[in-house]
Formats: sequence, structure tokens, C-alpha cells
Amino acid sequence: MISTRTFAGIIVATSLIAVGAVAQSNTKQQGPGPESGMHGKKMSFEMLDTDGNGEITLEEIQNRSKDRFVEIDTNQDGKLSAEELEAHAQKRTSERVALMIERHDKNGDSLLVIEEMPGSGRGEAMFERFDLDGNGSISQEEFDEAKSKRKHHGKRHNKDN
Repeated sequence: MISTRTFAGIIVATSLIAVGAVAQSNTKQQGPGPESGMHGKKMSFEMLDTDGNGEITLEEIQNRSKDRFVEIDTNQDGKLSAEELEAHAQKRTSERVALMIERHDKNGDSLLVIEEMPGSGRGEAMFERFDLDGNGSISQEEFDEAKSKRKHHGKRHNKDN
């Protein structure tokens, strides 16, 4: 049985997901069509501005979170069981997998080969960044230096948020 504290955490997480969806939908489109995104249905300003007044209030965000809770609570008992959460996660995973295949399957066979996978060309770019002296191999020192630069970049990036 899931504790009250765990339920509270789930509600908070759901609220954060909704808020994140708002921020993400305002910054970039992720799917092939206007209503889909990498993580499921793309939130639009209009979907969240339920009263149509041109502004999104905290209450509207909270109502969206409640709506998502009700959607996941398939037996309508006001509680989310592990089974309901797993079923919802599986549904979202299936949707993301279908979208991934749709977006990246260049030859139309409904299968992805390594060349069609997102980021499959990133290895070469990463290798070039790590091979600081350009000799075609990465020494321990180059690896450590590149790793250190990446760590500092992440800290600088997080300060901006």
C-alpha cells in the first residue's frame, strides 16, 4: 500500500510535470504535428488557459494536474495504485515509442537501424571534442580534461536557470 507521503509526492510530481509542460511548450515544438511532443500530447497555451482570458493562473495549472490524476485513476477511487501508475507509464511509453519510430524511420519499414537512431552521429563529435591534440586517440589526460570542462559547463548552465 502506498503511504500518504508517497501520494503527496506523486501529486507534487504531477504538478511539476504540468508546469514543465507549459515551459516546454512555450520554448520548442518536439513532435511531427502541432499536437504531439516527445513526451506525449503537447501542451498549448490555449489548453492551459481554460477560461480563455489570455493568462494562465496557478489554479488552471492545478486543475490540469487534477485532470491528469483523474485520467490515471481508472477505477475512480481517488487513489493511484501501482497498477494504475504502471498502466499510465506503459501507455505513455508506447506512445513515445510509436512517435520515435514515426520520426526516425527513414526507410518506412517500421524498424529502426543504428543509422536511424537519434544521436547516432554524436560519437564522432564527442570523440573530436575529447581528442584535444587531434592524434586520433584519447589519452587519460584528455579524457579527464574534457570531463572536467563538461562538469564546469554544467555548473555554469545550472546557475543561469
